[in-house]
Amino acid sequence: MRNAIFPAIRHRYAAVTQCGFALIEIMVAVLVGMPGGIDCS
Repeated sequence: MRNAIFPAIRHRYAAVTQCGFALIEIMVAVLVGMPGGIDCS
């Protein structure tokens, strides 16, 4: 059972980091002033 839990945690962690990188890219786009970066609310 324990071996089946770790892959799920790793997958969820990977998804969170992907979302985090996307948020960082959006923040950078807004700071730079690129069009389309401000549309995300």
